[in-house]
Amino acid sequence: IDKEQEEKLLLQAINSLQRNKIPERMKPLMDRHVELMKSITKNPKHKKFLENCMRKQMEIVIANSFGMTGRDGEVIGSGIFPLSSYFNHSCAPNVNRVTVDNKLVFVVSRPIEKNQQLFVTYRTDFLRTPKEDRQNELLKFYRFKCTCEACIKNYPTMDTHQIAASSSLPLRDEYKSNCDYINEHAKSFPSYDLVKLMERNQAILEWFAYIASL
Repeated sequence: IDKEQEEKLLLQAINSLQRNKIPERMKPLMDRHVELMKSITKNPKHKKFLENCMRKQMEIVIANSFGMTGRDGEVIGSGIFPLSSYFNHSCAPNVNRVTVDNKLVFVVSRPIEKNQQLFVTYRTDFLRTPKEDRQNELLKFYRFKCTCEACIKNYPTMDTHQIAASSSLPLRDEYKSNCDYINEHAKSFPSYDLVKLMERNQAILEWFAYIASL
């Protein structure tokens, strides 16, 4: 397809994403943006169109945007990504993400069977947040009751903050060794050892992303 067709498809994809209500704390900012948009025309119909468009886009951003981090883990912004914004949520995700060169990179964290869906986590996972708290948060911010594997099977929370190196291997070799173990013992998920190695791999990926940004 040509560039114009591609842009139309991307616009259609974005506009079909779920919308969410604008939080009270953001309404003053939203109103200022709306007034700014409306000021570019004197036509009442155009003013109304611009207002509706602006509010709709903000509602889409609130429900579907991904945060992006800089070199030191600080938030550098957020945005809508037409492909990744269609990922569904799981409290036990099988895909993690890192920011590399102002791009979102998604990396599989554990084996995915044929025809199995890819999942990211929208806000928090089962490791440190109890089921009821997770479900209340998702219902509040995204308006759905989660029925992921972690919620259905009521996975226990785990304290996995200690994610120091599991060996003296160079990081690339350690990452591969961890992946080999995860692949071999995938059926034991969510065992503590498996989850700990998955968290360690995420930390390694974030370190590689940091190095790449220097």
